[in-house]
Amino acid sequence: MRYEYKGAIHLHSRYSDGSASVKEIITRAQDAALDFVMLSDHNTVAAKRDGYEGWHGNMLLLVGNEISPRTHHYLAFGIDEDLDGHDYADPHDIVDDVADRKALGIIAHPFGGKSPYLRVLPRSWHTWDIDRYDGIEIWSYMIDWTDRVTPWTLFYYYLYPERAIRGPHPEALKKWDEVSQRRRVIGIGSIDAHGKRLPIFRFIKFLPYQYLFRTIRTHILISEPLSSDVKEAQWQIYTAIRQGHCFIGYDAIGDTTGFRFHTEDGEWQMGDERVLSHPVELQIRLPQSAEIYLRHNGTVCASIRGKFLDYQAQLPGVYRIEAFLQEMPWIYSNPLFLRAES
Repeated sequence: MRYEYKGAIHLHSRYSDGSASVKEIITRAQDAALDFVMLSDHNTVAAKRDGYEGWHGNMLLLVGNEISPRTHHYLAFGIDEDLDGHDYADPHDIVDDVADRKALGIIAHPFGGKSPYLRVLPRSWHTWDIDRYDGIEIWSYMIDWTDRVTPWTLFYYYLYPERAIRGPHPEALKKWDEVSQRRRVIGIGSIDAHGKRLPIFRFIKFLPYQYLFRTIRTHILISEPLSSDVKEAQWQIYTAIRQGHCFIGYDAIGDTTGFRFHTEDGEWQMGDERVLSHPVELQIRLPQSAEIYLRHNGTVCASIRGKFLDYQAQLPGVYRIEAFLQEMPWIYSNPLFLRAES
């Protein structure tokens, strides 16, 4: 049996450039029925020092750090001190330092996010000759939204933000498929919430926390219920993400709870890395009917409209799922990494 929990990853409070206090963020997350939130203020874990990390009713707040040099932003979780991006010579040093601390390290918004109209500058990741990061931020709501914003579309997308959403940046998916063929790299969904006011119309906030908490969520699957002990629960969540036992769900258009991707016997699940010594049956189960695409090394190898898809994997490679609901991107699984025998 797998226990499923849904959370929001990558958001900012007043400890850096967010508009809300941590207390306000906790309230908004509880209103959205989130199980966990992973705060990542720029270059600081001050919220942890001030005692906010922990259970707040049924919602667990975890505090990380977005290491933020001019480019190459990096999410670090499981650290106890501030890591300032300006203290590092290059991205290699950032990734190595986080890995040496045995913390969870994820490349933030590697592609996209170039809207000068909202004072959002490109923070792309250009250094890929690194192997010690745990994962990549595959789909960021903020980045997806800002990529469409111009002075002519600003108020339209402010009123109807969901109409700007197109899904993960194609280059992010391409890079993920590429590096995954060499080693296990997990993917997460994020919101990158700031709740900022519009530069000209200061009385208007775009993409407020209460809205974003109902959009892109990362669902984790674990073998035991989350512990009431904060340290143990933190370990459970970070381990599930590091192992890829999680998927990205755009819950604003349909609840993704209940999605599963595993082998027929249930022994291998998304995120697992195994040697493929004989053909195995892959099973995909959705909570409602949608367009399902099974990708092998980035290329679609099977598709169907429905709630179920079974597929016999005979070739080694990286298998992952994309699902579209009413032509909108909805679910992105972590892969099953089926390696060739050496």
